[in-house]
Amino acid sequence: MKDFSYITGPASAFIESLYTDFQKDSSSVDPEWKKFFEGFDFAQNPNNALSTTAPAAAGPVNQDHLAKEIG
Repeated sequence: MKDFSYITGPASAFIESLYTDFQKDSSSVDPEWKKFFEGFDFAQNPNNALSTTAPAAAGPVNQDHLAKEIG
């Protein structure tokens, strides 16, 4: 895993400035920073949370099918 400790270090004002630029025009920042900020925005959006429940349209889980799938 990459070391992201620089985000909270002395460069945080610079990164905040980059993020502001990204919010105004995403093409104005380096492509790597663009990916980073897109991931940050994705993670901040509660609509992107992983669901731990089955979709309502799927109906109840058949335990026999579940056992076969796991097996």
